[in-house]
Amino acid sequence: ESLNRHQYLNSVFPHDNSSAIYGINQFSYLFPEEFKAIYLRSKSSRLPRYRTEVQTSIPNVSLPSRFDWRDKHVVTQVRNQQTCGGCWAFSVVGAVESAYAIKGKPLEDLSVQQVIDCSYNNYGCQGGSTLSALNWLNKTQVRLVRDSEYPFKAQNGLCHYFSDSQSGFSIKGYSAYDF
Repeated sequence: ESLNRHQYLNSVFPHDNSSAIYGINQFSYLFPEEFKAIYLRSKSSRLPRYRTEVQTSIPNVSLPSRFDWRDKHVVTQVRNQQTCGGCWAFSVVGAVESAYAIKGKPLEDLSVQQVIDCSYNNYGCQGGSTLSALNWLNKTQVRLVRDSEYPFKAQNGLCHYFSDSQSGFSIKGYSAYDF
C-alpha cells in the first residue's frame, strides 16, 4: 500500500516544482491509521481567527519568487520523535530555535525533552498542545537549555530545573492565530 501511495504522490507532484520526494523510510511499513495513533498526538487548541479585514501598511517592495528559511541557516535539522507523541514540543522548540537565529543569535539545538518533562497542561509523550507549551514558556520565563544538557529520551521523565543557569533561551510573548 505504501509503494502505491508513494508512486501516486510522486506522479501527482513532479519533482521539478516540489521539494518533497516520496519514498520508503522508517514509517513506510505503517498504515496511515497506525502512523496517526503513534505520532500525531497533539491536543487541539482554540485560537483566535486571523482577521483578514485588518489592513496593515505593506511597503511597495518586490518580493523574491522563492524564499526558504533553510537557505538562511536559521532552521535546525529535522529530529526523530521516535514513538514519543511529542510533536507539539518539537514544534515549539523548533520555532524558538529559529526565532532566535533569525534575530542573529547562534542556531542551536534546544531541549525538546525539557518541554516534554516540564510543560504543564500537557501529557508529555502522550500528547500536548503547542499553545499550552507556549503559554508555559511565556508565563514561567523558563530558559530552554541546549539539547546536549537535557537530551531527548523519547519518554516522559522528571522535570529538571536549571535555576542558576544564565544560558538558554526564553520567550517574551507570542502570537498564535487560526488561519
